[in-house]
Parts: sequence; structure tokens; C-alpha cells
Amino acid sequence: TTPNMTVPTLEPLPTRQQFLEDQLKDMEDKLEEEREAMDGLEDLLDEIKQEEESVKEFEEAIQNKTADIESQIPGVRDDVNATKEYLDDMELLDLTPLQNLVKEQQDALERLSPVLPREFN
Repeated sequence: TTPNMTVPTLEPLPTRQQFLEDQLKDMEDKLEEEREAMDGLEDLLDEIKQEEESVKEFEEAIQNKTADIESQIPGVRDDVNATKEYLDDMELLDLTPLQNLVKEQQDALERLSPVLPREFN
């Protein structure tokens, strides 16, 4: 060998125990990552459960409101029917006598208009 050449030094191979300790450390690190991922999943599951509870409460409120509205339908239906009957009765009502009376009063007012003071005209 020439004096300027350096011989590379090889690092000694790890002992079997060091190799196993390194592998154990890697496994422990992976296990910790898995635990953190599981914690994240548990938090997500808790959030989902809370959302489900909120949805159940909302659905229950909708059902209650629906039941309330449905309970009012018969009364509204009765009111509508009563109104229809009233309007039907009004159509059948003979208003001729009332119309004749109004006409008579208008005629009388016209006949009296020449002799009434101005404020009545």
C-alpha cells in the first residue's frame, strides 16, 4: 500500500443482544404509534356517538312537532268544513228583501235631496 491510501475501518457488527434490543425498541415505537392511532380513533368514535345523540334528539323533536301538528288537523278540518257550510248557507240566503230595502232608502234619499240641507247631500 502506498502511504497516502487510507484503509476504511469497518464498524463492528452489532451483537445479537444489541440487534434484539434494537428490534424491541422498533416494536415498542410502532406499538406507541398504534396506541396513539387507537386514541385518535376512540376520540373520533366519541364524536360520532355525540353526533348520533344530537341526531336522535333532533329526530325526536321533529316527531313531537309532527305529532303536535297532526293533533291539530282535525280541528282545522272542522273549521274548514264549518266555513264551507257557512259560505254555502250564505249562497242560499235570499238577500232580495235586504236589497229592496236598500233600494227604497236610496230612492227616498233622492226624493228628499232637493229639500235637505247641503251637509246631507
